[in-house]
Amino acid sequence: MSGLDGIVADGATVQELPRGWDVGGGSHLLGRGCDGPVWLPEAGCWAFSDAGHARRLTWAPGQGIRVLQAETGRVLGAALDAEGRLVSCELDTKQVTRVEPDGTVTVLAEDSGFLGPDDVAIAADGAVWFSDLLPDVGAPPDARSSAIYRISPAGDVEVAVDGLEAAGGLAFSPDGSTLYVTETRRRELLAVDLATGSRRVLVTMTEGLIRPHGIAVDEAGRIYCGGPGGIWVIDPSGAHLGTIAHPATMTTNLAFGGPDGRTLLFTTLVAAGSIELQVRGAQLPASSAGVARLVRESTPITLPSRIERLDPRIDAILAPDAEVELLAIGGVFDDLGDGPHGRYARSLEGTLWDQREGHLCFSDFGNDRRLRWKEGELIAVVHPHTNHTNGTTFDNDGAFISAEHATRRISRLARDGTYSVVADRYDGKRLGRCNDVVCRSDGTIYFTSPWWDFGDDAQQEAPVTFYRVAPDGEVTPGTDNGWTVPNGLALDPDENVLYVNDSRRMVVFAYDVFPDGKVDLASERVFFQFPDGEGSPDGMKVDLDGNVYCGGPDGLWIIAADGTHLGTIVAGPVHINNIAFGGHDWRTLYFCSWTSLYRIPLLVAGVPVPRGSVRRPA
Repeated sequence: MSGLDGIVADGATVQELPRGWDVGGGSHLLGRGCDGPVWLPEAGCWAFSDAGHARRLTWAPGQGIRVLQAETGRVLGAALDAEGRLVSCELDTKQVTRVEPDGTVTVLAEDSGFLGPDDVAIAADGAVWFSDLLPDVGAPPDARSSAIYRISPAGDVEVAVDGLEAAGGLAFSPDGSTLYVTETRRRELLAVDLATGSRRVLVTMTEGLIRPHGIAVDEAGRIYCGGPGGIWVIDPSGAHLGTIAHPATMTTNLAFGGPDGRTLLFTTLVAAGSIELQVRGAQLPASSAGVARLVRESTPITLPSRIERLDPRIDAILAPDAEVELLAIGGVFDDLGDGPHGRYARSLEGTLWDQREGHLCFSDFGNDRRLRWKEGELIAVVHPHTNHTNGTTFDNDGAFISAEHATRRISRLARDGTYSVVADRYDGKRLGRCNDVVCRSDGTIYFTSPWWDFGDDAQQEAPVTFYRVAPDGEVTPGTDNGWTVPNGLALDPDENVLYVNDSRRMVVFAYDVFPDGKVDLASERVFFQFPDGEGSPDGMKVDLDGNVYCGGPDGLWIIAADGTHLGTIVAGPVHINNIAFGGHDWRTLYFCSWTSLYRIPLLVAGVPVPRGSVRRPA
């Protein structure tokens, strides 16, 4: 850390904000992260956006997390103007807004042509500058270019910097003569001379696929920007002085603040953290008077946990006193080592009960490893590298059958460590980002293969659908019904019906299965159509009575075999990533969200894994 001498004190460490809250995302694929950190000096607290829940939160030591605004337009960047009013970029409304002292919201800029206002900075003359970023990382290179706009103190909106590919973070130099901009798609940090309009590239982040985003500047003019490995500290000349490492995958935004202006708060896709520095920030907010009322009326954040009972049959599944138990949340998973991984956002997935070992396995997707949870023990690493495994199951021999995102294949890992490829191609074409997998008792394997563009120049080849792998290894595709994100899949207890969901279309399809494991594609029917809302279908499981368990709007939905919605387990996070039955009697339901692990006791057993015989227990 020699390049950071005089900036980061010896022994200073990154602190994660207290958790007890979880960032959702559900069907809104662009906004499940934290963003827009702002120091509120009079209140002595930080404000930041929980974009996934479309709300703004505050935090201060000893106060915990509080809700400042229960409803926003999914705020990304934010800043305080000279009168202490919050100015924000809203992704949903494509507006730049200002919160007035009475709590009302004034629209400063809106245009149907905006791509998505992303970050904002306030100039010394009171003008509001904001970036208009195309948020879809999979958009074609020839999509409309983004730009930086200036809102004058009189309210006039004009293009200030154009011809950008994907402008993200904004910040001014201490003297206001230079505007720093992140070109997120190009992974560049630009310096724009406001007197001449000339621009130059200070840094190109070529390591990995993490894109630079928000920016903060200290009083000496050094720039702080998220990059591979953490927060990059960059000299105005463009020299990379060093990196403040933190465990999260991506830094979404940063801001200086604190009582002495020496605290750097940063937000990530799923959390927020801070570090104490030896230098002050530039252009620190002088007042937060404009949000004093909101601060006074803020409320403690709560994680609602309840069971919504919609049909009497739910009482045979969940006892009257059944409660959701939180097993682990947030930063605990970062304490296991391996550090951040540069390609994928951290997300818990692949829940799987290992009856032999008596513990739950699950995938820490972003950190490319498989973890375990066991009663009375600390979380531990089972497999340190899994090629970013998503869904996982066991075959009849107890081998791990995994849907690998990074390698685009289904793999088998035997108990003795022998690794083999089950399927990676269909008709000579590479599979997509294999997502979930289930095994039949006769050895047939079914898996889903959606496509995600992670900006790594990979191309879709094989059709986006679900697939069957016969016991002899033959790979055959499912239907071509306009799949967008084929995701979770499960078999009914008698292995006569295959359920497959499509996350983006919010639907679960059902198919009859022939005795030899082949799928009757002509039998395709809609089993269940979810309503629109926060949370979309993902991993699925079935109990021995044939009830289907699947994440959906606001929680984990339980659906009878006849398609009736029996009830919902609400645990706080809006998106349930995956589900597993477990415990010695298979009557405990485990499930995970982006950053948290939960369980709830049931009155009915789930289908065992591996399935073996599908006979019901006596």
